Amino acid sequence: MTSRLATVPHDCSLACCRSTQRLQQAQATILETQEIGIGVIDTMQQQRETLIRSKDKVSAATWALNAVRLCSLTCVLSCAARQPLEL
Repeated sequence: MTSRLATVPHDCSLACCRSTQRLQQAQATILETQEIGIGVIDTMQQQRETLIRSKDKVSAATWALNAVRLCSLTCVLSCAARQPLEL
């Protein structure tokens, strides 16, 4: 009596090989996609940190500008109080 495996048609083993190759290609694609995803996440983290630093700098500049405006307004009001308005 012959074994069942010995009677498997040649087409079946070719299909099995093709399926194995497709699985290997899919695994390679998954690994590549995972590496790309990790790179994207790293880049986004760096951009987030840059945005946070930029926001902090803009906030500091806004605070300084408001302080200068207040000082200028105080100076103008002080000068106006010392000099009567001439019509």
